[in-house]
Amino acid sequence: MDETTDDSADGPTDQALRDLLAAEQHRQRVEERRRRHGQRQRADETVSLADILGALAAHGALVSLELASGPVPPSTICEVGRDYVAVRADGEAVRLLPMAAIAAASPVADAPATPPRSGAPVHRGPPLHLAERLRELAARHARVQLAAGPRSLTGRLRRVGLDVAVLELDDGTDVFVSLAPLPEAVVHP
Repeated sequence: MDETTDDSADGPTDQALRDLLAAEQHRQRVEERRRRHGQRQRADETVSLADILGALAAHGALVSLELASGPVPPSTICEVGRDYVAVRADGEAVRLLPMAAIAAASPVADAPATPPRSGAPVHRGPPLHLAERLRELAARHARVQLAAGPRSLTGRLRRVGLDVAVLELDDGTDVFVSLAPLPEAVVHP
């Protein structure tokens, strides 16, 4: 008897094998798409808010920031730290904003790029944590405004500990302000 390889004469076993092969090829295509998507997703997962704000600062972009407490006037970024950003709105003092307080950030459309202004507290070197930046300001006894609950306190920054700042008010009394819930610190010239 002659053996032929006519596929039309194949039985149910051969059809099942072809279906299994087609299903396996489909599974591999789906797996490949998932793998490619997963690689893109993993690459995006390495981007942080600090990275984005740093890129906006490098381009001198005017940014709009939204905090839980409300919007910040369009500002330029003076400095990006590890857990904070320093911004200055036109003619205003420098505001140190913890990254955790920033709900949203976007470049202001149609705004011309501007270089950072002189007098801004720009730190050279590795990025600092907010407490480290405040310690530098305390060494200069900088005049600051700190939010303490619903109140804002203004005075000279004397010392900064691990999670507390010592602020000397204008009447000479010291106030100890917790850094944990600090929504912002305003540095006056």
